[in-house]
Amino acid sequence: MALVDIDELQLRCRDKTARDYIDEAVRCYKAGAYRSSIVSTWNAVFFDFLHKLRELDLYGSTAARNKLSEFERIRSGGAGRLSEALRFERTLLDMAATDFELLEPSEKEDLLRLQHDRHRCAHPSMQTSDTPYHPTAELCRLHLRNAVEIFLSKEPVQGNSAIKYLFENLNSEYFPQNPEQSVERLRSGPLARAKPSLVRSFYIQASKKFLFELESETECKKYISAISACESMYGQLVSSIIRDDFPLILARVEDDRLAYLLWFVASIPTARVLVTQPVSDRLSVYIAAVDRRSPVFGQVMKSAASMNVFHDAFEARVADISKNDFAHIAADDPPPSMISRAIRDLANAGTFRGAEAVMEYEVLPLASHLSVAETISVIEACRDNDQVWSAAKVPELLSKFFMECVANIEETRETWLEFKEEMRGGARNVWGNFGKLDEYYNQYFPA
Repeated sequence: MALVDIDELQLRCRDKTARDYIDEAVRCYKAGAYRSSIVSTWNAVFFDFLHKLRELDLYGSTAARNKLSEFERIRSGGAGRLSEALRFERTLLDMAATDFELLEPSEKEDLLRLQHDRHRCAHPSMQTSDTPYHPTAELCRLHLRNAVEIFLSKEPVQGNSAIKYLFENLNSEYFPQNPEQSVERLRSGPLARAKPSLVRSFYIQASKKFLFELESETECKKYISAISACESMYGQLVSSIIRDDFPLILARVEDDRLAYLLWFVASIPTARVLVTQPVSDRLSVYIAAVDRRSPVFGQVMKSAASMNVFHDAFEARVADISKNDFAHIAADDPPPSMISRAIRDLANAGTFRGAEAVMEYEVLPLASHLSVAETISVIEACRDNDQVWSAAKVPELLSKFFMECVANIEETRETWLEFKEEMRGGARNVWGNFGKLDEYYNQYFPA
């Protein structure tokens, strides 16, 4: 790792008291007072531990509340409780690691070295009868950095309690389904400055639950949102997790969970490296075979449409997409084949109700994605097919379509005006039915 600017360490401390002690430790370090710097660094760890206990108390931790009460009894007892105060300080790292899961074993070892050196600096220890202990600048800097990176910059909830807290949050009715909002939500909890072990544990557990257990669409969307947010926050770490842990996980996905595997790799960009040829072949066969009456069919098609590797399999199934599935699949970036089908279905509609259904469920969901040429094709289909322009609901639906296509209104102006002339002229004379659309014409095509 790069050499950290020592002045930045103070800014990374979460607690004000700890930050003040680290500031003092940095100033001592720069002045060459290395013993004093190490003592101040340990003091920062001590007070940050108390601050973490207070935060855990707010989370509802009875153990943290009891430990704070114990410390307050010791503090208020003065000199009469000195031995208890020394014991509390001596066992601080054991409490942090064992009772509250705030430290990994290796991290505890690093801070034990700080505690040991603090004792050598604070007490009259001597290397010889007339030479006091002199820590080196390098040792002092090491303790400063370890204290901040291992402890002072971290959230207080770690280990099993952090995992429990994260999943309680994720399973909440109000957890967002939007990844950007999920990032903000997760940054307010244990994942804000989490250790790699916590990120790995949460990411793998959430992914396994999605791949092997979830059924509800709402739950699935929340989990995908959280997994995507985790990827946004810890991209490099997530890439290593995907590379190291997920090939074996994917191999365990049974046929009845392939819809969720497809959803997963389509939604998580980092996971797309997992779509090797065998995985691609397996999913392509599944896309071709999935029953269009299945409750997961719409999501399968949406996932397939978003990945080039499944282009052929998706194109082969476009004809099976129901009108109700169009809106679900077309929400983001519909493929050209869906647009072509919608325009073709509108031009070929053979009944009033069929024309209304095509307009409402196929054309309107795609409207904001249409090119100028495709928009013109829709207008011409409405103009040329009497089952469309004379259907009762089409005037209302076409007015909605007009507003969805306002972005290319200048390029389509002539076609819209020709449509009006056709509707109000000759034997048709139905423009009076297009009241809302006529209002929009007056607004965008003033005389």
